[in-house]
Amino acid sequence: MNHHHLPITRHARYFTLGPGIGPVHELWYVLHGYGQLAQYFLRSFAPIDNGNRLIVAPEALSRFYLDAATAGLHAERVGASWMTREDREQEIADYVAYLDGLDAHVCEGLGGRAPVTRVLGFSQGAATGTRWVLGGRVPADELILWGGAMANEVNLDAPPDLLRRLRVTLVVGSEDRMLDRDLVTRQAAGLQTLGPRHRLVEYGGGHRVDPEVLAQLAASPAP
Repeated sequence: MNHHHLPITRHARYFTLGPGIGPVHELWYVLHGYGQLAQYFLRSFAPIDNGNRLIVAPEALSRFYLDAATAGLHAERVGASWMTREDREQEIADYVAYLDGLDAHVCEGLGGRAPVTRVLGFSQGAATGTRWVLGGRVPADELILWGGAMANEVNLDAPPDLLRRLRVTLVVGSEDRMLDRDLVTRQAAGLQTLGPRHRLVEYGGGHRVDPEVLAQLAASPAP
């Protein structure tokens, strides 16, 4: 048995809030978690849609039915995943290339790049956002990891130079049962040794995007 890969062209889906043409003051990319769809995830960001902030929610390329089939029929609820451990390296390369292409497409529509670009990854999207920012071409000013951790292959003992220039914000809910809190705590401590730009934001809540915390992050000065 021989293992092969075949490059293909397919359509990826994304949703936006805010002005569709430039200029805008801020460009946000928000990456959903495992089993979510971009259009529903994007609703959580309506409170920070202020008219000069473009919020873009790309959808992961692998969709699946969330519930078991019954009576021979497919389940109603559908979600998406950024990757699994199967063919892991190729899946990472594919979604980084997809997100790079999306960024180029969005900025072309704006007539140029926004003054500030922030990438927010929620849950599984946190690792996705990390890999994109560190391994792709998006010139992010801030990486926000909410309810998730940096990709585990990032070595904070020998960090990429970009991590010293980029602001990384870790957002942790006190009641978040989906989060590996020990891992995030270790990562926060490792980031703080790189400089004061990195921060840990804690709030009383579970595994969701909290509107008050989101508003505080959006109101914070650009890094």
